[in-house]
Amino acid sequence: MNQEAGLPRGLAVSASQLVNIDVPFEYIHQTLSVALVDDRKLSRDCIALTLKANFDSRIEVSSFATIEEVFALEAVSVDIVVLYIHEGCEAQVRSLLGRIKDAQFRLLVITDESAAKLSSFFRDALRGGVNGFISTSHTAAATLQSAIMFILNGGAFVPPELFLEHHPAATATYSRVDIADPLTKRQQEVFSKLKEGKPNKIIAFELGMSESTAKVHIRNIMHKLGATNRTQAVFLSRSGNGLAAP
Repeated sequence: MNQEAGLPRGLAVSASQLVNIDVPFEYIHQTLSVALVDDRKLSRDCIALTLKANFDSRIEVSSFATIEEVFALEAVSVDIVVLYIHEGCEAQVRSLLGRIKDAQFRLLVITDESAAKLSSFFRDALRGGVNGFISTSHTAAATLQSAIMFILNGGAFVPPELFLEHHPAATATYSRVDIADPLTKRQQEVFSKLKEGKPNKIIAFELGMSESTAKVHIRNIMHKLGATNRTQAVFLSRSGNGLAAP
């Protein structure tokens, strides 16, 4: 795993800021190989069905009860491991850090525990090889798909509420944002793709524009929202600060 400043490629973190860095998306025309690990069969089967429905024929999901079964695989290529930990998330993840740092797959952790509880150790987990966290209390099925795509794109996915619950002052600042200049129709189209977790290159392709034009639109969207990065812009749009058409 490429690292920069001690954190996984695609994420630079400060106490109140996330910066997502786009890299080429390599999986558009490939079948994704996902190893789904969950010791509870019902939730394992439900997530597998959800993934297959969202990714259509572009995904191959293999289910396992323990991550040890994944480590034991030989001559099998896995793009990403989705590990669902219902309880004791920190202890289980810490026990894996030494083994996953040099693994050939990326790792997304799903947990029933709150983001606030995870905030005390998430930095260690990211440095140790975890590529993302999702808390079931704040996550819809579409977010799971976006998180997987973002991680495969070279990023690290951390829910905004993980930071906001740990930094109440940041929450207060965000709530004061006033969008005086509404988004244009084109900016709304770009922002819709942005909220799906898509990188600039894919947004440009799907909307029939150049990547540099997509970047300009995203920069203007963040300026209108008063956001310093993409993650904060998406959070603001979902926190009651509406975006009216002109």
